[in-house]
Amino acid sequence: MSMEMRIENQHLLVIRVQGVLRRAELDECQRAAVKLIRTVGRVAALLLLDGFQGWERSDAWGDMRFLVEHDDNVEKIAIVGEERWRDDVMMFAAAGLRTSPVRYFNDADSARGWLTDGPPASATRR
Repeated sequence: MSMEMRIENQHLLVIRVQGVLRRAELDECQRAAVKLIRTVGRVAALLLLDGFQGWERSDAWGDMRFLVEHDDNVEKIAIVGEERWRDDVMMFAAAGLRTSPVRYFNDADSARGWLTDGPPASATRR
């Protein structure tokens, strides 16, 4: 499995992606996120790219239902990964299109600090 999710502090989704991300794994993660949102309301997400190698080849990546239906329920998204993935991952995360801010970090401590530092910013940042 290249994607694992756990919940911290009742509203923080911590998602670890290793190797090649598969669409089926993203779908499973999004279903779990929807269940949490229905239980606790708004959530934040910390995405940890650990040995990330990109996405499987598939035509299914265009499905934007989760973004359209649940973006208002996501407070902030922090992504931690190698610098070489920044632009591709920010585009994949729809940074700039979301109502919630998305930021990319090189270390998990900075990302966690930003996620817990007060209310979300009003605009998506890089």
